[in-house]
Amino acid sequence: MLGWLLVLPAFVLLLWSYVWPTIWDVWTSFRRVSLFTGADTSAGSANYDYAFRHGFWGSVGYALTLVAVPLLVVAVAAPALAWAAHRGGTVARWVVRVALALPLVAYAPAAIAVGWALDHRDAGTVRAAAWWGTFGLGCAVAVTAYLAALRRRTPGRPAWPAAVVVGGLLALAAIALGLQGFAYPYVIAAGGPQGATTTPMLLLYRNTFMLASLGSGAAVATLLLIPLMLLGIGATVLVIASRLRIEVDPGYRSADEPRGWPPGRLAAVVATVVLLAIVLAVSLYGLWPWLSRLGDTTLPRGAGSAFLDTWVPPLVSRYSELLLLPFAPWLFVGTGPLLGSAFSRMAHGGQLGTFFALIPPTWVAIPVLFVATLLFRGQEARWRAERGDVARFLVLPVLPMLPLLFGAVWLWQAQDMLWQLAASNPERPTAPAFFPGYAGYVPGHTGIGLVLPVALLVLFTLLAIAAQLAYLDRVAVRVGREEPGQPPVDDALPM
Repeated sequence: MLGWLLVLPAFVLLLWSYVWPTIWDVWTSFRRVSLFTGADTSAGSANYDYAFRHGFWGSVGYALTLVAVPLLVVAVAAPALAWAAHRGGTVARWVVRVALALPLVAYAPAAIAVGWALDHRDAGTVRAAAWWGTFGLGCAVAVTAYLAALRRRTPGRPAWPAAVVVGGLLALAAIALGLQGFAYPYVIAAGGPQGATTTPMLLLYRNTFMLASLGSGAAVATLLLIPLMLLGIGATVLVIASRLRIEVDPGYRSADEPRGWPPGRLAAVVATVVLLAIVLAVSLYGLWPWLSRLGDTTLPRGAGSAFLDTWVPPLVSRYSELLLLPFAPWLFVGTGPLLGSAFSRMAHGGQLGTFFALIPPTWVAIPVLFVATLLFRGQEARWRAERGDVARFLVLPVLPMLPLLFGAVWLWQAQDMLWQLAASNPERPTAPAFFPGYAGYVPGHTGIGLVLPVALLVLFTLLAIAAQLAYLDRVAVRVGREEPGQPPVDDALPM
């Protein structure tokens, strides 16, 4: 009963932020609604016919090609590096975690896209920028997740089931994110030439705002919501069926980590160094068109408030995982498919172009809810097994995760280019919405150093290093039956 009471506010926000906009999308997709006049008449299936005739399936196919490298990262690069680091011992893990801190926080798709557009003019720039510009971030996130899955509580229990589940969840998330890709094709090619680089989000944006047809945009959103919801439901079923949980171990050493230099550790350390060097080289290659321009903070006229408008608005039981089922369809749904409903509500309320309009319309971050629920699920099982005090087993281990989740959501929403394009005032734009267009008209001055300013980038990197070493290195992802008792506490570093 307590769990239901605690999750009730999240259900209310779910209805407001996701369920109602989804219903609005479906209803409006059968209407002919003008963005400017508000004229509303029945359209039958005309909006869907228009979407199919103007490249919806082609946009889906192109969006899926952008996921090719991220899926290879999830399936090959990240597990290989994580396994080598795990076998190399605590020091090897820490080196990997520190080295991947910068790619982990270097999320600025609009700025990366501008950099690639300025440095590379060939036809494959959109794919290359999307692949290599996100390589480091994807690898850092996946390695962190795999390291948690490889962490063992008892030496004899295999870690591969948890790693397989984590890999499956990462793959589903990568596909969902790819289907909602917007920044790279929009900034670099605007969907051209002749629609060859159009994604569903670009098609939605064009239909809604360039053609001023809310009905056509809603049809694209409804079509896109179907695979996104199926992916979210599939991920949730995988979580529940595998009995996945997140735990925080008291010590840094995994139960299967021997002391000293056992046979194979030297080879694991060498493999870690080689794989890490490759990952960092590829990551730097993808990020360099942006990182090399971090010092370019030219502030053009009309962009004086870009920094504030970009970063301030986003601030604003045993079977408890079953409570996640109602949220499952929207697990991977971003603001794009729900854009029309939020825009219409803001327009009717006279809020468009104001500071408050920049606050993201999704008031509950469902992936954060999943992580928090699974973390409490894992710690609750340990608390029940040990019959210890609530503060030690439920409160203190969970507290550090809260600012980490908050920071991740803040960074993600601050770079939500699609919503900022729709809601911001052209005379007072945000950095991701303004500087990509400005860079194309003022040679030598891009201003993209303000999209994710170097001071914030350094701060986020230092915080990521601290979080990786002090907390995330003790976080474990486990599946299957619960293991009784506490894992051994041994913080001595094996040499």
